[in-house]
Amino acid sequence: MLLPAFIIPFITVALAKKPTVTNEVTGVSYEGVESNGVEEFLAIRYGHDTSGEARFKPPQAYSPPAGIAVDASVAGPACPQPKIPLRGDPYTIVNNMSEDCLTLRIARPATHVKASKLPVMVWIHGGGHAVGNIYDSSYNPVGLVHNAVAGGTPVIYVAMAYRLNSM
Repeated sequence: MLLPAFIIPFITVALAKKPTVTNEVTGVSYEGVESNGVEEFLAIRYGHDTSGEARFKPPQAYSPPAGIAVDASVAGPACPQPKIPLRGDPYTIVNNMSEDCLTLRIARPATHVKASKLPVMVWIHGGGHAVGNIYDSSYNPVGLVHNAVAGGTPVIYVAMAYRLNSM
């Protein structure tokens, strides 16, 4: 059966293997996404939900149940904040917010995944503890990871979402 040429790219993308990482100790696996030679693992939970009774209490560390598979291919919500545009750009208003937002965004070069021990760069987004999120287009790590590889010093990028000032 011959397929129309415009369908072939969609099939190729659908058949592409997603990057997966497994914690050898807990058996927890994380399935991420790859784009332009950079693997990303999105919305990796590091803290429990901070809503309700936990709203003004210190965050509690989260450990996933042993052996589960975590879908880390979709961006998580931003922590609650005023709906104001960042940098005066009306397109950066954050609409996907939740108090259950304590997550990490991890990116690494796809070419350095086998047994590589790379330095880790931790990014804490700005915003005056009032606005901002790790998925803002200004903080896309793909270019940074590519430049680090090109400069001979590949890195693993980790950004953390954190609770912001109360609204």
